Amino acid sequence: SASSPKDSWQRAAGTRLPAALGPENMFHYTDAPDLKRDDQHKYSLIPSNENPLGVTEVMVDVGLESDDYFTETDSSRGIAIHAELANAARGIAPFPFLDPDLYGWRQSGLDKLAELLADGAVILGVEVMAYHPLYRFAGTVDLIVLWRGYEWILDWKSGKASKVTRFKLAAYDMILGPAKNGKQRKRAAIEVQEDGSRAKLIEYNTPDHFHDGNRFLSYLNTSRDRKTYGAK
Repeated sequence: SASSPKDSWQRAAGTRLPAALGPENMFHYTDAPDLKRDDQHKYSLIPSNENPLGVTEVMVDVGLESDDYFTETDSSRGIAIHAELANAARGIAPFPFLDPDLYGWRQSGLDKLAELLADGAVILGVEVMAYHPLYRFAGTVDLIVLWRGYEWILDWKSGKASKVTRFKLAAYDMILGPAKNGKQRKRAAIEVQEDGSRAKLIEYNTPDHFHDGNRFLSYLNTSRDRKTYGAK
């Protein structure tokens, strides 16, 4: 029989909390101290008042992400499910008044989180805001775990991951700097399912994905040029 959100959260928390007893095992990655983000994923640096471009903002600006990302997605299921799964990764119980239409999405994500933790994954960061000081762009990483000997950057998706998710995850990889264990990070999207069924892990770790970071930097330059030289 299908497990309840509470049951799944308890399984995840029961696996995670012992690791949390040793602070060296968790939350190695924390928010950049001077970085702020608004509801439209616009970033600002305090106190310089610089406004670095956000990863999603870049993708929207160059036409690779729909401009309804900041309206339809963030105002409905996407932001709610992201918040629920971020809370679960932090050991916070599910929100009791979630829209029933979102129960399946949440259940799928909770079960995947429990599965990862049961397989030895250790959480290193949750909803981490970071800034690249050289390329001057910012972003928020959903989840960072140490799993099977590698750091993984994981991106929750309530539905199908877009074709450009690979480039966004490569941007997050750059923004975080070198992995703590010195190995090349792995990247994946987690597609949670509306009916509560098993979430799908979509990896971006083949030779075809090796240059995704360079592709993102080209989009970043294009976005900046559009703002500087583009038609008004």
